[in-house]
Amino acid sequence: MAEIDTSTKAVAKRLERLESLAERGWIDGDVVDLVQALAAERDALAAKLAEVDVALTNAGQYKLVGDDTTLAGRIKWLDDDYQRVHKEKCILWAENFQLKAQRDSALAELAKMKAENEWRPIESAPRNGTEVRVALREFNDPANRYVCCIARFENGVWLDEDDEPIYEPHYWHPLIPPPKESGDE
Repeated sequence: MAEIDTSTKAVAKRLERLESLAERGWIDGDVVDLVQALAAERDALAAKLAEVDVALTNAGQYKLVGDDTTLAGRIKWLDDDYQRVHKEKCILWAENFQLKAQRDSALAELAKMKAENEWRPIESAPRNGTEVRVALREFNDPANRYVCCIARFENGVWLDEDDEPIYEPHYWHPLIPPPKESGDE
């Protein structure tokens, strides 16, 4: 039991150093959390080990004569269980990392889609004859609502689909492409 107590103190000391480094921003807090979780698992394993000692002693498989007698029987059990827990923690950490990456990717895609679907100031509209959707105030409307139409900018004037001039559009939005037929490429 002396080896376990010494090792537990060493782990606690290392954990304190890691926490200090995390507070300074030198390492990621997730690393400290992982080490804390592993230390908690190790403490739980040490408690289980004490139960195994009692159970093995009661079953007559070995006597608690001294650390050398009990340590040989306990090391394999402790090592196997610790490796299993450590492997599970690493798998969970990797899965969590993948989920975070997927979430970040999805959020970036959502932000991109949102930006693409936002109305933009008319000053940023293409001036090369490309058709876009424009929003302008409805003429003589007491509610001051916007109306939308498809328009293009040619020869210094905004023109609608009937080549009629449009006065003072405020916003624009790119047109979405029409749906493709299953045979179209």
